[in-house]
Amino acid sequence: MDKATIRALRNLLLIIYDEQKSDWSSETQTGRKPSSKAKELYEKYYYNKWHPVEETELEGWLNESDGKLEIDFSERKAVLYLPPLEKNAEFVPVLSLKCKIGEMINSMSLYVLLIRSGKDSQKPYGIGFRFESPESEHFEKSPGEEQPETGEGLHDFYHAQLITGFDYGPEIEIPDWLPTSQPSFPLLAYDPVTLVFALLMTLYGKKYCWDFYNKHATNLRDLNPRIKRLQPWIKWKAIITFDCKRFN
Repeated sequence: MDKATIRALRNLLLIIYDEQKSDWSSETQTGRKPSSKAKELYEKYYYNKWHPVEETELEGWLNESDGKLEIDFSERKAVLYLPPLEKNAEFVPVLSLKCKIGEMINSMSLYVLLIRSGKDSQKPYGIGFRFESPESEHFEKSPGEEQPETGEGLHDFYHAQLITGFDYGPEIEIPDWLPTSQPSFPLLAYDPVTLVFALLMTLYGKKYCWDFYNKHATNLRDLNPRIKRLQPWIKWKAIITFDCKRFN
């Protein structure tokens, strides 16, 4: 994996961290504000139930070394709260991330729970899903090993599937009978960076992603050619013309 991709992923995740921190904070007056029910649930679980990843912790994970990047939130039972939802605003989106990126591997899994308050003393309930890179990319290859043919595996494409929860943290009421292998939904993604962007598009929609990109364009210069490549499928307001060279 080239260093530009790792740099783009690092910048994107750190900006998402800053966005959600501002949105959920009671001290800031700008940004996307959560509903009262979501805020109440967020505060309950933020302070008492889950370990929210901290900025220095995330930066430490994202420190690329020798063209490699390894992140596993489950090692520290950590989560990253995502920005509040505009529709279905009573849900709180929570992310667990696992990736291993290097010269011979390109694996990423994004696990997301959307949780909401239960009635009275009931446990919170919700639904979960994961966004993943092709299954052939989840196995590290030895130097000199030939690249296997793609397209043969059941999930050998960027895809999304249902999950029944995280394997750590508080118990969330999610039906255990949900199918977690099929269906698998194809995604408009072709690397870890566009996989994260596909998650933003899924949760927040086209306008949010357009505004998000324009707001942070100077810090996301490596994202420019990627979202421009999506133009045939996602008709942006205008063709992306941001000049990356100005900031190199």
